[in-house]
Parts: sequence; structure tokens; C-alpha cells
Amino acid sequence: MNVLLIGEYSGFALNLKEGLRACGANVVHIHEGDDWKSIDQTNDKQSISFNNCLKHRLKIGPYKIKGTWRLWGAKALWKLSKSVNKYRGYFDVVWIINYQFIREEWELWYPRLSYSQLNKVLRFNGRIFFSACGMDLPYCIAATKLPKLYQGNLDDNVFRTPRLVGKFNKLIRCVEGVIPVMFEYAYSYRNYNFASPVRICETIPLPINTASFSASNHIDGKIKILYGKNRIAKGTPFVLAALERIQNEYSYLVDVQIVEHVPFGKYIDLVKHTNILIDQCQSYSYGMNAIIGMAAGKVVLSGNELECQREFKQEIPIVNIRPNEDFIFNQLEYLITHPEIIDNLSSKSALFARNFHDSKLVASRYLALFGNE
Repeated sequence: MNVLLIGEYSGFALNLKEGLRACGANVVHIHEGDDWKSIDQTNDKQSISFNNCLKHRLKIGPYKIKGTWRLWGAKALWKLSKSVNKYRGYFDVVWIINYQFIREEWELWYPRLSYSQLNKVLRFNGRIFFSACGMDLPYCIAATKLPKLYQGNLDDNVFRTPRLVGKFNKLIRCVEGVIPVMFEYAYSYRNYNFASPVRICETIPLPINTASFSASNHIDGKIKILYGKNRIAKGTPFVLAALERIQNEYSYLVDVQIVEHVPFGKYIDLVKHTNILIDQCQSYSYGMNAIIGMAAGKVVLSGNELECQREFKQEIPIVNIRPNEDFIFNQLEYLITHPEIIDNLSSKSALFARNFHDSKLVASRYLALFGNE
């Protein structure tokens, strides 16, 4: 099967691509590295990558001229179009990670494929799917009904602007199905008021190439806690406040490391040398960051509510945290004062990642879905 993947979020597409190829699929991936994460795929000859054109500005002396990023965008679009032209009528499936990675026909300054270009690269009877993940319109609306999710400024979210709402409505009419990756997105799409029927597929978990990790969690002296500082919508203020208290009260037991905007490759190295990884607290489920931690055999704190476990029909070895400073502090305090639990949870984490999130297992579920259409 020939598959075109479009977009990238935190290594989701990278790991799925590896799993699809391990299952025998031929995969081409179009992406821009997920902004500052700089997910490097330069050694992949079937990866079409480009820099985020929004970062470029024409400079005159010390001044950057507003809007000139479109010049770089138009050039990048020309290169992208030239690269994909050789795949006319080639793909059985186009899989889109989020509709922000598609452009309107008239948006000639965005290095994205348009709807007409998608149809050109598809074979006769080829199909388009897209994942329910990341921020999008149904998620913004559903967030008001899921109290644990971030509630601030949802009405002003970019995904509720007329341009992206129009893009969403157009794409949803073209797809064979929407594939949620966790409870929040399954709930969002199941409860969204679509103008016409839309197939919401089974929820398929996020993938991780477990073969690229050697699971271990040796405590050498102090217990190391790693937190990749994120945006406010993921509960960063609550986590930071709890970590400050932990560091102040248990400085003799723990070493807290807080990082921000670290390239993907370097972040993976940091994960491998920590004991406890904190993902996010303002969610019902857990994301790629948490799965990376599990694959590396770490104790992971993230969203792991009953809704998440029911959606996956699994007992998941993640320590659930909520957007409450005291709640997070208490969970951390219990772990660091009972180090024997860390060893037990670490083993369960690595086993769960291999048995449920391994990229080849996850990819086989996608291929079964694509093949059964």
C-alpha cells in the first residue's frame, strides 16, 4: 500500500511512518519538523521537508518587513509542488494529521498541498483520512463540556477563525473517515454537530518505535524529575508551582530539571537520563511525550482519567495528575518517598508501551482500517 502522510506533531507521524514501513507499506512524508522541535528526517529520501516560512522576514538594516514571509512561502510551495508532481496517481491513501497542513487553492504563499493536489496524487478510488489530534474546531467546542480541559480564550482560538473553520468544513466533506488518537478527540468528534454524516473511526493510540529505546530507570543518588515546560493550556502553571515546592522541601532527595523549546533529539536524550517524567495535567489522556517516557521505562505523570482507560479498554500505568498544585505535589511526594514504587511502575510502563503503543502494532491497525474500506 502506498501512503502519503502530511504533517507532524511531536513525532506522531515519524513513528507511524516507521511502523507502516515495518509492515510493508511504502510511505512518503511531507512535514516541516514541528516548529522548534526540529524533528530531523533528513536521512529519509522519501521525506519531503521544509522550514516554517512564517519565521522568515525580509530585512532592511535592522528592520524586518511585515508580510514578506510570503516570498519564502511561495518559493517553498514551488519546491513542494515540484517534488509531489512525480507522485501523480500514486497513493492509495492520503493521511492528514491536522487540516492546518492543507491550504486553499488561492493560498499560493503556504507550502502546503491544496485539495486539487491531493486528488492528483491519489490513485483511482484512493482515499483520504485525517486524524483527530492537536487543537482543532471540534476540540475547541468540546472543551467547554470537559471541565478538566483548559477553558481560557477558546472563543479566540485560531481554529475558530473563518479561514480555518472553512478549511475544516471543506476537508470533512472529502475524507473517508476521522481517526481519533485518544478520548478527548473521540468525544469531540462524536459530539460535534456536522452538517452531513461523518464516519468517526475507532480510536487508535499514538505510536512509538519501542525498538529505538532501551528501557531503564536506575536511581543514581537523587531522583531526577524532568518537565518539558509547555503552553498554559496543558497546565504548566500548576506543574511549575508543585515542582517548586518539591524542590524546596525535598532538595536532598530530588533534582528537578525544567526545560523549554528543546529540539526533539536532545529532549529524547534528557528523557533517557531521568527517573520521573511529567507530561501534562490539563487533560483526560496522555500524549506523545508521555509515551516516549514509558518507552524509555520512566515513571510518567500525565492525564490518565477513567475516561481514557475506558476508551482504550486498558489499565494504563501512568500516574494521573490534575490541574491542581496540591494534587500534583502529593503524587510526586508519594513517589519520591517510596522509591520502590518507581522501579515497579517503570517496568510496567515499558511493557505497556511495547504491548500497546509500539509503532508496528499501531500501524497494523491503520492498515487494517485502510484495507477494509
